[in-house]
Amino acid sequence: RTAGFYLPYAFMLVLAGPWIIGTYPLVAGHFAGGWGLGFARVSAPFYGTALTAGLTSLILALAGFGALSALLASWRDGATSTGLFAALAALAGAVLIGCLMVPLAPDARHLLPALVPLVMLAAYGGMSLIGLVTTGWPILSGLMVSMVMLLAALPALLTPLLKPPVGMLPAARAILERGAAAPLILVAADEKGEGALIAAIAQHDAARTAFVVPARRLLAAEPVPGGDAQTTAQATARVLSDSAVAFVVLDTTPAAAAVPQTGQVRAALEGAPGDFNLLGTYPRADGTGEVRLYTVTQNAARPADPARLRHLLAPKTGG
Repeated sequence: RTAGFYLPYAFMLVLAGPWIIGTYPLVAGHFAGGWGLGFARVSAPFYGTALTAGLTSLILALAGFGALSALLASWRDGATSTGLFAALAALAGAVLIGCLMVPLAPDARHLLPALVPLVMLAAYGGMSLIGLVTTGWPILSGLMVSMVMLLAALPALLTPLLKPPVGMLPAARAILERGAAAPLILVAADEKGEGALIAAIAQHDAARTAFVVPARRLLAAEPVPGGDAQTTAQATARVLSDSAVAFVVLDTTPAAAAVPQTGQVRAALEGAPGDFNLLGTYPRADGTGEVRLYTVTQNAARPADPARLRHLLAPKTGG
């Protein structure tokens, strides 16, 4: 390798490094756990299911074989013909490792950069399998590529694109039916649950006065001092009360439970029952959990303070 080969890395380090370091506190505020293998125990089953549903087990097996074949050929022979597929294997591997290790709330959208490389690797894997059997029928390679592309498209063609009910719509309607003035609503859920409640409130709040704040944002801005479980629960309840939170929407699904702030809010609801009143529960249609709606007793009729919210949730990049 010449020095020019590494020059782009130096440019990227200079251009992107300060931005990544400077904005890390903002990104870390949305983390759903700690770095590394501990988070992988939560993320691996989710992303494995998502990949299998999107590409099928056969495509994934062919992609794995194709990646292994390309990397071995490139390492053993330095074959330039396999350089593209070796690079695709590195790209797909980097995306998958990032999904497994970086503690963002699991979301199938994070896999999108890996899908095209995996399909191309699956086609290459099928061609490599044919090459192990015979080299005299080149038409088979073309047929294999066509079959892989067709199989990769079938799950998307056969699966109807329906938005799964997550229980947030009835919770949003119940909040708005109470007619509270400019209520502040705390949602303790994963990214999908947060987005679902925000969308439901925005769609049905004709007066446009309600505020929805994710628990991850609020509790990252107002950290709770450590201690025993009871002390932490009471401190969290005080943060919600002092922040003028009028309603708490809690998602009990496993994906939501993987977010630390969701567990913190749930502990506060259970550890300080006198501060909260359960208004209703709304089971999910898929049976994975339910959405629970609470009022904060002291703040049931207390309006949100937009100025304080802007100050509290403003980006903070300093240490």
